Amino acid sequence: MTIEMRIACPFCGEVNPLVSEAWHGGPDVPAVGDIAMCFRCGEFGVFGRRGRLRVPTPVERREITRDTDLIRMHAAWRETIK
Repeated sequence: MTIEMRIACPFCGEVNPLVSEAWHGGPDVPAVGDIAMCFRCGEFGVFGRRGRLRVPTPVERREITRDTDLIRMHAAWRETIK
């Protein structure tokens, strides 16, 4: 499921107008702590309060780099920007 939700990347500032169901908070909206990848720069942000993305903490960054689903998502993104 894809929903309209304007989210600014905390790394590059790109505003992504759509969010796909790639979080663990349920089908409607991402929950605090869920992760999203920017379609422009490929960085992963973490949802904070009010649906805003923030830069991951060092602990979250380690978890992101070990998550096989996120690794595959990032690899697929890299293939599309070649």
